[in-house]
Amino acid sequence: MIFADLEERILPDEFTIGGIVAGLALSWAIPVVTTSGSVAGLLLAVARIPVGPHGVSFADSVLGRQYLAGFSG
Repeated sequence: MIFADLEERILPDEFTIGGIVAGLALSWAIPVVTTSGSVAGLLLAVARIPVGPHGVSFADSVLGRQYLAGFSG
């Protein structure tokens, strides 16, 4: 993706949207080992929302995506 961006200074939607979908799907498939060190785990615990490691991993990915979206414009 770096080389595709060097020439045109814009990443194609096929890469970015596909990457978002793949990242969210893989975050559910691969759970976090511990929920105590994650921001989403802390927020879910404070809100008393019971989720397992898969849910915490997915929530971490969604929070990370939203955080980085704030930098893109």
